[in-house]
Amino acid sequence: MDADEARVLQAQLKAVQRRLRRQLSDVDGLSGSQARVLGALARVAQPVMPSILAIDLEMATSNLATVLGELEAMGYVRRTRNAADKRRVDVELTASGRELVDEHIEQRTQWLRTAIEATCNPAEQRTLRQAGALLARVAAWGDHTARRA
Repeated sequence: MDADEARVLQAQLKAVQRRLRRQLSDVDGLSGSQARVLGALARVAQPVMPSILAIDLEMATSNLATVLGELEAMGYVRRTRNAADKRRVDVELTASGRELVDEHIEQRTQWLRTAIEATCNPAEQRTLRQAGALLARVAAWGDHTARRA
């Protein structure tokens, strides 16, 4: 693939990503930052130090602290002292935070499924599934898990 083709593909992927983000931002009045934090907490699925979360989200710790405070006030996250190290604070989703994330995922999945069915014939849908597998391999490349000789 030459550089121009790579730029076109990048633009196409960003367009889909932006559209999915719009779906997310329309739910329950959450800001984009709040939704990103909830999604990251759902992915780790266990209590995590805010500093680790900030690295994962590429957010300043002060900005993350603000967002965590907002989400805690809404009842979607809880901060607790670490049992092994009382100086450390961990953050995790509450049951209502988990429920909200699950609803968001379902809504985005349903939107994507409906959009694909409305715009692609069965052969194109198979091509998209194949492209998805290839894109997953490309995304994993930097992790040294998908390099090919």
